[in-house]
Amino acid sequence: MRRDTKVDAIEYYGGHIKELEDKIKSVRETIDNRDALQYGFVFYPSISRAHVAAKAARGKHPKGTLIMLAPRSNDIIWDNLT
Repeated sequence: MRRDTKVDAIEYYGGHIKELEDKIKSVRETIDNRDALQYGFVFYPSISRAHVAAKAARGKHPKGTLIMLAPRSNDIIWDNLT
């Protein structure tokens, strides 16, 4: 579609929403088929709250887990996580 072509906003965004809903539906259908990964993330509203939670979990390993603060997200090589 050319940039100077006028389109109906409702049709345009309605189609875009439909595409996104279809993608979400297909991902939701495959969630149970994927293997669990060895890591997970918990997000806190502030860095200080994350530090409080990490300090409270220090030395504890509930059900064999290891709880620690993650590095900054831009320091993680996301392709290497698995």
